[in-house]
Amino acid sequence: MGCGSWGRTAVLAGSLAVGLRLPFVHDLPYTDEGGLLVVAGHWHAGGPFLYGPLFVDRPPLLLAFFRLADDLGGVVSLRLLGLGLVAVAVACATRAGTLLGGTRGAVAASLTCAALLADPLLGTREVDAETVGVPWCFWPPCSLWRDSGATARGSSGSPAPVLPARQRCW
Repeated sequence: MGCGSWGRTAVLAGSLAVGLRLPFVHDLPYTDEGGLLVVAGHWHAGGPFLYGPLFVDRPPLLLAFFRLADDLGGVVSLRLLGLGLVAVAVACATRAGTLLGGTRGAVAASLTCAALLADPLLGTREVDAETVGVPWCFWPPCSLWRDSGATARGSSGSPAPVLPARQRCW
């Protein structure tokens, strides 16, 4: 299956997820957003903790993302960067679905990921640590697995992922 089929699915589902989150960009900050932005803003201020005078038990890469958002302007910048992460997560979910289940897998994975990242009942009006972490969960399988015309077949008859040496799926 070429990139075109799963690429269109990824664009459609990603656009849907981003479009459903877009109206909430200018809302007031939620607790996770505000707290992580404050800690990230004081990161190099000195103090007894890793991030300066404030303590939070979050990894440095996560705080670096919030520091970037803080440097770019705060909550609105954070949410705009979050929209990009949502699009990347849906694209990676689509590719993983393609590798595991072909066209049906791509459609199911992309629409499921888009729905979960755009449902306001799940707290998706905010960009929290989970939103930042979702694309990183999908990236390793997409970086390692490839689809080959001569792939091994699993017990269900579907293509099994092949792990090539340094082969990317993009």
